[in-house]
Amino acid sequence: MNDTLNDAILLLTEGERHEILVETNQRTRADVQDRLQTLLSEYPDMPTRLVSLSEMQDAAKRMADAGTDA
Repeated sequence: MNDTLNDAILLLTEGERHEILVETNQRTRADVQDRLQTLLSEYPDMPTRLVSLSEMQDAAKRMADAGTDA
């Protein structure tokens, strides 16, 4: 996944919390929609949430700090 897509969609795993985050302003991009469909087919029961870019970056940083790849 390229850096631009990393800023648009994130598979969040924090302890028992698992969800797919989609950056609100990027949600209509074709590559984001494709990646979201792939993740939803792999994890059909995982909740999806629209978030701001700062929320997305904060979540990615928390995962990196915890040693989980974003």
